[in-house]
Amino acid sequence: MHSRERAIAGATILALTFSCPSSTRAQPTVAWSLCSNDGISSQQRINGCTLVIRAGTENHTRLATAYNNRGFALLDRGDYDLALADFDAAIKLNPSEAGYFYNRANSLLAKSENDRAIVDFNQAIKLNSKLAQAYAGRGRAYSNKRDFDRAIADLGQAIRLDPKLPRAYSNRGLVYVKKREFTLAVVDFDQAIQLDPRYTTAYIYRAVANYNRAAYDSAIADFDMVLKLDPDAVEALYGRGMAKQRNGDSSGAADIAAAKAIQSDIAEIMMNFGVQ
Repeated sequence: MHSRERAIAGATILALTFSCPSSTRAQPTVAWSLCSNDGISSQQRINGCTLVIRAGTENHTRLATAYNNRGFALLDRGDYDLALADFDAAIKLNPSEAGYFYNRANSLLAKSENDRAIVDFNQAIKLNSKLAQAYAGRGRAYSNKRDFDRAIADLGQAIRLDPKLPRAYSNRGLVYVKKREFTLAVVDFDQAIQLDPRYTTAYIYRAVANYNRAAYDSAIADFDMVLKLDPDAVEALYGRGMAKQRNGDSSGAADIAAAKAIQSDIAEIMMNFGVQ
C-alpha cells in the first residue's frame, strides 16, 4: 500500500520510556528529557538518547532504556537496521524486558523477516502474557506467512486483552480480506474506525472489502474519506475510480488515469486485493 502507516505491517510500536528523575547534572537531565519524550521529532529523540549513551554514566537498566528509545525513534524514521542494532543492545543489557523483544520484532517485520519476528514475539509473550500488542504483532507475522488461522487466533487474543486496540481489528479484517471473507472483514474494519475515526488504513481496506462484495457506493464513500484525510493516497484515488466505473459512472476513468500517472504499478498492486 501507499505508506508504512497504511501497510499491512503497520503497527503501534511499544515505546518504553520513563521520566528522568531530577538531577543536578544539567546535561544528562536535558538529554534524558529528549530521549524519553515521544512527542518530539525522531531526530531530536535520537540526539538525546545518543548523548545519554555516550555519557557512559548510566547503569545497565537505564542504558537499556536509552538504546530502546533510540531504536524506537530510528524505527519510526525507517532506519530498520540501525533500530535493530539498538534493540539488540537493549536486550543484551536487560533481557527480562518484554517490550524490547516486541520492538525488535517490529524491526524484523519491517524487514519482512517474519520467522525471526515470531521468535521475538514469542519471547515477549513469555515475559508478559498480557501484552496485547505482542499477540497482534505475531498475528501480522503469521498473516504475512499466509498462516491465516494462527493469525486470526493471535489477533483475537490481542482484542480480548485490549478491546480498544484499533490496529488489531484492522489487521484481523485484512486477514479476512485475504481469505475472501469480506463480511467478517467489514465488521472488524467498522470496529477499528469506531475506535479511531481517522485511521486511514481501516477505511482503505473496508473500501476494498466492500468493493469485492459489490457494495460500490460504500467503497466510494470510504475512498472519499481516505482522500479527505490523506490527499496523496494513490490507492484510494485508483480504488475510487474503479468503484465509480463499476457503478456505471464514467468519471471514474479520470481518477484511474490520475492514479496511474502518480504510480505506474498501482493497478497491479490493487489487483492483489481484488480491485480490478
